[in-house]
Amino acid sequence: FFWSRRPESLLGQNVIGAMLSSLLAAVGVATMAEIVALALAGRDVDVIGWADFIVVSVVGGTLASIVVLAITLGLAVASVRFGWDLDNVTAPLVSASGDFVTLPALVLATGLIRRQWVTRSLALTLVAVVLVGAIVLFRSRLVDARRVVVESVPVLMVAGTLSLFAGIVLERSIDRFLTFSVLVVLLPGYLATGGALGGILANRLSTKVHLGLVKPARIPQGEARRDIRIVYGLALPIFTLLALLAGTIGVFAGRTSPGLLSLAAAAVTGGLLATTFVCIVAYYGTLLVVRFGLDPDNHGIPLVSASLDVVGSITLIVALLIWGIA
Repeated sequence: FFWSRRPESLLGQNVIGAMLSSLLAAVGVATMAEIVALALAGRDVDVIGWADFIVVSVVGGTLASIVVLAITLGLAVASVRFGWDLDNVTAPLVSASGDFVTLPALVLATGLIRRQWVTRSLALTLVAVVLVGAIVLFRSRLVDARRVVVESVPVLMVAGTLSLFAGIVLERSIDRFLTFSVLVVLLPGYLATGGALGGILANRLSTKVHLGLVKPARIPQGEARRDIRIVYGLALPIFTLLALLAGTIGVFAGRTSPGLLSLAAAAVTGGLLATTFVCIVAYYGTLLVVRFGLDPDNHGIPLVSASLDVVGSITLIVALLIWGIA
């Protein structure tokens, strides 16, 4: 690996592959969002059109991807310079920055929707640009970039679709979160933490599979078992601290709360359930990807993060029920 602006370099091909994968996935997820919205909407619900979804998804996703890509490259350079283990640094910081950047980017993109022919023209232009970009790439000699796109887009589509269902789960349970509004403060950090822990494990397993340190086995052995123990060791204090921070912020923001102890109990219980799930997905997902001859680096974090969006929401709701909250 070396820093180069040339498109045919390893860095250049990975950047091109990552950006095009994001754009293709944005178009696909926008289309899925329109289908799901139309299928679930009632007669009195106003659903924005496909062109609106395309504009929000592609424009917002592009803005967020550029920022997150810059952060990722900066982390890679800093890790080499300061001797950090990139497997432990990338997942939590990129996940956190993605959560922080994506929502404002999508909000900015909403300023371009519901403008009739302007929005429709922009949507068609964006789709055309993305498709032309894909055609140009697949007619080029950028083999590594093509592999990134071919392997990443399907898993990103699955990830995006799962995230859509996470939104449905949360919408159906909104009353629980409004009873104690501090839960709304807790939720983003809760999901990001679960995804980051799963991402750390997925990264470490991927690296060790490449190095031959982790061998396929039905039950995790050796280095894989050690990494899973590390993730569980991180989960307990992090989810506890997260609950305390959310509870404290909630007090100053005037949010209703079940109390710090109850909030911490729910966050830790749900967090450990979510951690168990991401460990299963990260371990068996990595082995399954390797078995089919694919690169686990292109699949681990998207699968963990997206599936955690759905299951993480459910585990928190289950924890609230266990402790009699909301």
